[in-house]
Amino acid sequence: LEQSHALKLRLHNARQDFDREQLQKRQESEKRIQMKIWKDRRRELEIEHQNEMKSLLANPQNLDKESLDLAIEDLKQKHELEISDASETALQNRLQPVSYTHLRAHETGR
Repeated sequence: LEQSHALKLRLHNARQDFDREQLQKRQESEKRIQMKIWKDRRRELEIEHQNEMKSLLANPQNLDKESLDLAIEDLKQKHELEISDASETALQNRLQPVSYTHLRAHETGR
């Protein structure tokens, strides 16, 4: 009787250990899946952001201050960015339209 009880106890403990291991494996697997989803989404956001910036910079002559302000605000909200006022001003100053002559001067090193 005592051996039977000891055997049942060992089986019970082994089952608990097995269940714990299975739970841990499942949690680790779910964590890996969540990390992959997070990394994939982050990469999608990075690509989306790059495309938006390329789109903005593709035609700088079409950018006015209001459009630039709206684009910056949109990027900040969409990507939950924290952009300081100084950085935003620097970005606005940097993205001002320039003439064709100005661009050619940079290309030729004048």
